[in-house]
Amino acid sequence: MSRLQDLCGALEEIRRDALQYARRLEAAHRAVNAAWQQAVALLSRERQASSAGQQIAQRLLEADHKCRLATQSLLQASQHAEKYIAAHCGKSGNKVGTLSPPQGDVNAVSSDAPSSVSDDKEGSDRDRNAPYEHAHNVDTGGQGVTHDAGNSRSIGAPAPGDRSTTREKWQAERSCRRAERSVDNVDQPLENPKPTAAKKGHGHSRHGYQTTDEQQATRVRTGRAPNGLRVKPHPVRASRFRSAQAEAEALGRARTQLEADLRNGTVDFHTDPVTGQQLYVHPATGIPVRHRVSVPTNDPRGFGESAQVARRVGGLGSPPALDANGSRIPDLIVAPQKTATVSYEYVPSANEWRPVTYFPEP
Repeated sequence: MSRLQDLCGALEEIRRDALQYARRLEAAHRAVNAAWQQAVALLSRERQASSAGQQIAQRLLEADHKCRLATQSLLQASQHAEKYIAAHCGKSGNKVGTLSPPQGDVNAVSSDAPSSVSDDKEGSDRDRNAPYEHAHNVDTGGQGVTHDAGNSRSIGAPAPGDRSTTREKWQAERSCRRAERSVDNVDQPLENPKPTAAKKGHGHSRHGYQTTDEQQATRVRTGRAPNGLRVKPHPVRASRFRSAQAEAEALGRARTQLEADLRNGTVDFHTDPVTGQQLYVHPATGIPVRHRVSVPTNDPRGFGESAQVARRVGGLGSPPALDANGSRIPDLIVAPQKTATVSYEYVPSANEWRPVTYFPEP
């Protein structure tokens, strides 16, 4: 009973600390959001702002997202601790007060401030099933930034002498969950005005770790992608990421390469005919610039382990072979896919680059 009371006391202290940090982060969130709005207003007033100013605005926006997600994580940590104390310590005479969130809406973001991160319902369900772990991954272009609330060593990790699994296995499972959360919401809205252009990214829905080899085979056979849409032109090759970690690694490496290309000036751009300002949207048509990057992995397993490839009548370049129903015949080629290709498109309202599609290649 004494150990249970000590644990309850420790959890109550963690809950109070988490709430305090949540309030501080919420204040920081408001300050960063205000700074971001000022930066955007400055860019709209002075169209000749340099690319450095645009990068500052982007970083402020990303910081705003991180503060918002960190605040939500800390609030959930506090609520989980309160529920645990109420469930396990109520019969011991310990009384737990009602937890109130910090003043203001921690989810409130200016309508002008875009968000590349949406609520992950699946991730939230996983949190409820594992109340001691409070980790959120923020997708800043594919690179997971993790915010942990509470002492993961004493609360989330298996304690010595009381383990149902090894620490290595626990860490691997936690890494997998983090990676899943960081890629589950990668497919974000796009703003290309062309009628035939994609209105939302589809790399994860068509090539993500959650797709299957059979779905990729169906795509080669019929043209129907794992997300249920028919793809034109009909692809002769389809692949998937072998794991959430491999998918997250590909997006992280690609984002780093994109930022390097932007700094080095190797990304196509247009010039404003009036101001001479560098634009990533055509000044007349409004069509945004696209930029493709290919990145390698050091993992011998590759980003993917196989690919479905249409069988051909003859050698390379010959027409695809067809079955009795007139459909292409997919062949499973088992080989490490050591490269990932990511196609980015500039989104003017968000002043950021978002993946249109991405997939592993040999």
